[in-house]
Amino acid sequence: MSLESPTGLSVAVHIDGRSLPVFSPKHTREPLGTEKSEGWICSQVDKIYSIQLDSTAWRARASGFKDLQLIVMVDGVITEKRALQEIYSAVTVMSGPSKAAAEVWPYKFEKPKLQEENHDETAGPLNTAIGTIEVRIVRVVYDPQPKPFVPQGMPKMTSSMSEKQKKGALSAVTQFGETVKVRPTSSVSVVLSQDSAEYPYCRLVLRYASKDILTAMDIIPVERRERVSPPVSPEPEVARVKQREESPVPAVSAAADRLRRAREELEKAERENAALEASIASRSGAGAPSGSGKRKRGAGDVKDEEDEEDLLRARKKMEREMKDALKDYDGTAIDLTEEENFAPVFVKGETIDLTDD
Repeated sequence: MSLESPTGLSVAVHIDGRSLPVFSPKHTREPLGTEKSEGWICSQVDKIYSIQLDSTAWRARASGFKDLQLIVMVDGVITEKRALQEIYSAVTVMSGPSKAAAEVWPYKFEKPKLQEENHDETAGPLNTAIGTIEVRIVRVVYDPQPKPFVPQGMPKMTSSMSEKQKKGALSAVTQFGETVKVRPTSSVSVVLSQDSAEYPYCRLVLRYASKDILTAMDIIPVERRERVSPPVSPEPEVARVKQREESPVPAVSAAADRLRRAREELEKAERENAALEASIASRSGAGAPSGSGKRKRGAGDVKDEEDEEDLLRARKKMEREMKDALKDYDGTAIDLTEEENFAPVFVKGETIDLTDD
């Protein structure tokens, strides 16, 4: 990503072959018509960087002067003056001040040093240009004849800062790394100029600081993670049934409950049988006093007693069977839906005619 000017010129800072994103770009017009574009980039301490200017869009619509002089100022210090001639590529890379025709000192972000306590801060004005990379562009005409190369030398950069500058949240400065080889170049001279270095045609200014500082200044937006709501089931009843299937009642508890209910049924049967037996015994005269007060039983009474005795014998038999069954019953459910659990049962009783009249 590059900082683009309304003029069609653009500038970008590259680290490890990648262009750094530009944040909060803005454009203004200064006195005498100078177009100024500004933006912010994240500095990376101990990283070598280069500056790339692209004039492709500008050349497509420019008329008159089509040669450009590039004046590079880093932290307020002029570090390079480069020629961008119409007869050459529209893109130029500025890697640092030249030591020789094919050798430069590369730009490098470094953490600034704090000046000593006895340093006289009143000795000079505060350098407010620290933390800026500026390219001033002047429209010129170059002499087509190249001149012998003249090295620019290493400029003196600011490596330390005062307490005042520290409070200004300066987190990096530009220094130079070990020399590197580049393509050979030559020198040219300006024949005619349409603008001046003080009032250039265009100014492209990139301010740099650490990511933490730019975030604190609200220049870089804070990364926010969206909260993901749990999906709502379109069929809540199905979800509840599934939950019950995944969390069943323990089998041991269910078996114990069945065993408890079976024992309660047996105790109920024992109580009812005991009451029936006592009723039969009282009517048969057991334990009743002898004498004329004893009622003479008729045929109907005898029939009722016989029926009750038959019922008592049947219930006593069922009670014994229940007791025998409970001896080995552990409460396990018995599935009666399987065919192998079905067995024919024959019951004696009265035949009922269900046919229509």
